[in-house]
Amino acid sequence: MKTVIAALMTLSCGGAIAQSVQPLSTGNDFLNLMELMDRPSSGTAHPIDVQNHTSVIRMLGVVQGMRDANVAIRAINKVTGVTTAAVACVPDGVTTGQLVRVLKAELEKDPKNLYSPFPILSQFALIRVYPCTDK
Repeated sequence: MKTVIAALMTLSCGGAIAQSVQPLSTGNDFLNLMELMDRPSSGTAHPIDVQNHTSVIRMLGVVQGMRDANVAIRAINKVTGVTTAAVACVPDGVTTGQLVRVLKAELEKDPKNLYSPFPILSQFALIRVYPCTDK
């Protein structure tokens, strides 16, 4: 019985946290999340609380996933000799945190399309900042 109660409590807490997760669909969503992360902390607490922790982790995962996808697509393009998609060539040593800052700067430069899907805006930004020089 204690196990069932603990499981129900865990599920109910998870639902509460999931409801408060910040969306990451558009460029606006990304910049809103970045604004949340940039807020000065009050007291000793970090501005990213439990409700926003999941949003931040998901955003970092999306950015890292985009980097990984570019590596995979570039490899497929080389092996097949067919360009299947435009890719960015992010140099080794560039961290996910650095990519987040690059994307923030790029999206803030041209805010007219922030309503567009974040992955599309991000891909074009990565291609502009890290173009591939070899074919």
